[in-house]
Amino acid sequence: MLTTDEEISTEQPLPRGSARETFLVTIVAAAVVVLGYWLLIANAGYRDIVVATQFAGSQERLAQRVIDTDLQISLSDARRAMAASAMYTVLWGAIGWALLHFYWSSAWKAGIGKKTSGALLGLALGLGAALIGVIEKVLTYLSLESDGPTVRFADSPGSWVPKAIVTLAWAKWLLAGVLILLVVAMLVSAATAAVRRELPPPDPDLPDDVPAMAAADLPDGIGICCSGGGIRAAGFALGALAKLEEEPTNTASTPGKLGILGRAKYLASVSGGGYAAAGWRIAAGTGELPDDAIIGDPLDPELNDRIRAYPDPNEPAADLVQHIRERRRYLSNGPGGLLRSGLIVLAFMTFHFLLLLLGVFVVAWPLGRIVVSWAITGDGRSADAMAVGLNTHIDIHQWFPPVVAATIAGLLCGWRLFLERTKTRRRVDAAIAGAATMAIALSIVLIVLPYAVDWVIAALPEGGGRRLAIAGVYGVILTAVWQLAKARLRAVARYLGGLLLAAGLTLFGLFVMAHAADTDEWFSSVWFWAACVLAQVVAFVFFNPDRWSLHGFYRGRLAGTFATERRAGGGFVPHKNEPSLAAYRDASGPHPVICCAAARQENHQTGIPVLSMTFEPDAITVFRWAGDQSSATMNPERMSHAQFQRRLPRNRHGHHLQTAMGAAAISGAAIAPSLGRKTMKGTDALLAAFNARLGVWVPNPNQHYTRSTTPRLVNMFKEIIKTFDPTDPNVYATDGGHWENLGLVELIRRRCALIICIDASGDTPGSYTALKEAIKLANLECDADVVMTDESWQKLAVDADGVAETNFGTGTVTHADGTTATILYVKAAIMRSTPLHIQRYASGDRRFPNYSTADQLLTAEELSHLIHLGYSSMGDALDQNPDVVGVAMTGAHAPGAP
Repeated sequence: MLTTDEEISTEQPLPRGSARETFLVTIVAAAVVVLGYWLLIANAGYRDIVVATQFAGSQERLAQRVIDTDLQISLSDARRAMAASAMYTVLWGAIGWALLHFYWSSAWKAGIGKKTSGALLGLALGLGAALIGVIEKVLTYLSLESDGPTVRFADSPGSWVPKAIVTLAWAKWLLAGVLILLVVAMLVSAATAAVRRELPPPDPDLPDDVPAMAAADLPDGIGICCSGGGIRAAGFALGALAKLEEEPTNTASTPGKLGILGRAKYLASVSGGGYAAAGWRIAAGTGELPDDAIIGDPLDPELNDRIRAYPDPNEPAADLVQHIRERRRYLSNGPGGLLRSGLIVLAFMTFHFLLLLLGVFVVAWPLGRIVVSWAITGDGRSADAMAVGLNTHIDIHQWFPPVVAATIAGLLCGWRLFLERTKTRRRVDAAIAGAATMAIALSIVLIVLPYAVDWVIAALPEGGGRRLAIAGVYGVILTAVWQLAKARLRAVARYLGGLLLAAGLTLFGLFVMAHAADTDEWFSSVWFWAACVLAQVVAFVFFNPDRWSLHGFYRGRLAGTFATERRAGGGFVPHKNEPSLAAYRDASGPHPVICCAAARQENHQTGIPVLSMTFEPDAITVFRWAGDQSSATMNPERMSHAQFQRRLPRNRHGHHLQTAMGAAAISGAAIAPSLGRKTMKGTDALLAAFNARLGVWVPNPNQHYTRSTTPRLVNMFKEIIKTFDPTDPNVYATDGGHWENLGLVELIRRRCALIICIDASGDTPGSYTALKEAIKLANLECDADVVMTDESWQKLAVDADGVAETNFGTGTVTHADGTTATILYVKAAIMRSTPLHIQRYASGDRRFPNYSTADQLLTAEELSHLIHLGYSSMGDALDQNPDVVGVAMTGAHAPGAP
């Protein structure tokens, strides 16, 4: 149960010098490693003998390498080469250890990834790889003998020596490869931190305090919540709110402006309902409420005469209903209309996917060069010949290293069978995991990748006719497979998207690898690859993936329809400069609560892999769980708008995130890589890869920084692999319906005396799924028991003809302290008493009022009837429950009260 705010985590400063120091030290260290290689190996002419001995794996293969490269080197020179190589191994191993040990933590304060022990990584990768390398060089030094003008492996101590050397060499370079990747990641992270700006001083117009979120002693005030459901929900909510604007004549409350709506304490909204709720709040202004209605009369007989097919943005609409009906197709707002919207979406998706392919290319290209090198598949042929076809066969130097690693893992497993549960067994488990990982990695590099590249080369079509024939065969096969397996595929559709993405990127990577050594290909040049690496690094340091996500475009189109301002002479026009959400902190009328969802990886406590996140005029809050499973409590992590503003990007995107419509667009981010209770498992990754991202990264209220926390390109990859760490400087915010689609739980959390719930969610008629999910969440999160009366459930049930007796009902909320509150629930459904003209329309349109949430292009007639249904449904609910509003306003909800 929520009582008070927990203390937010302590400030985590990131001095500018530390990031710059880490960046410069890493650059200098890399330069020393390169210089050391030139001085100790390349300049001394030792490269060929070092490569030949460590990757031969057999006496015969070393002899063939000597012939192919015309290697002329004496035994003394070879031993000097081993000594120099051992010195170089110690050099790069010590530098790698020092970088990870002393600078790992500083580099990763930029928030690119989860912080781990740099000392442990340095020991395992830097010194571990160096130790293996030194052992390999010592063994090579002792095993070489003279063979005329060159050297060979000695026949004694035996033929196992070349195998042992190649095994140690591959283990060393596998660890060294991981070490190089981590150092590059450190470099990028430090550069990212170095370019982050210091936070500006607080905006004097924004309060910097974060008020405590303490629970009231007794339920108090009226809360109104509008459910999600796209334009369908916006239309129904608009009609219901229009009815609530009218002064109720059946209560004993003191009259006030704009009826029940104007006197409500909270106006919560989710997704589509938030379009209407935020639109009303923006139109009502930041001061005193206006005297006359904002929404207007949806049943005004002259309304249709005022609707303009091509509205002039400088000519005001009489009220909000007219303005929204004229601009209902929000994707067509702005210059270029729907065509421009489509081209923008296509351009953003293409750019996003090309960045992903660039990352695959940067990794696959050097792997291709390694695969076709003599160290793995080379048998004396030229690189061009190998690029035409590897004709792969497994030699001892390929299969022996992974077999040794797998054998070590098996022996350790046997030892573990006789160990008690002690620290020794834990260390053995770690060693087993390391040996197994080594075996798998070596198998992939030495066996799987060569065969895969050889298969791709063989499968590449030669000429257009062959290409067309292959495409036809594949088409027939895929059609047959689809017909046979489509029932099963539909059952696992949630996972197919991720599998398709992984398969597609793997095939692209194999294609790049297959052509990496073909000098006739334009992208085979090492300079082209270096340019791609540089572009990728620049993108990681400077690019913010939210700049080309669909959120900004989506918010702008919504604002063109729902964000208005009142002209001095009357009427409403599109808002040119929407104020910050914080500007409504002292405004009269209901306090807006815009409900979103914050992504997380786990789903404990609620079974949903997201958390509730709210945007309000006084703070941005994430309701996170604290403690273990048995004693967990809600911990509201809060951030003031001043703190939120200072950490946002200093551009239009950052400005729009501070507005009510910006928050409403986040709340309506139905398509995103994190879908909460609606997750599609692996298919979420496919959405992320193709930039189907309406969500946005926002500052994490759990973390305080002294520098800006603008998202970087790494956040794009976090979305793809669904890595949402609660300690990151940013959280991924999406549709509130991914957590709870009514906004009901947030009003229960705020202990309203009366909650008027407007439900236009897209659940199956008669199922009331959204309401049942909210009831369960209210119990889990707020320790509140929500019960709808039996009479209400009976009347809400849908008859055989698809019509219910009523589309509203009442319920009771019982809090943990025994106090109670009332729910007046109104559902978007046809009932017996629904006005006849709406019933007639529903008979001719079987989809009404349950239009798909994906249908964002409702006609004027469809939207009008949704508004009429909301208006009449709310009117019937108030008429049939005349006491609920009056009781709420008198505060008569003591423990045990009805």
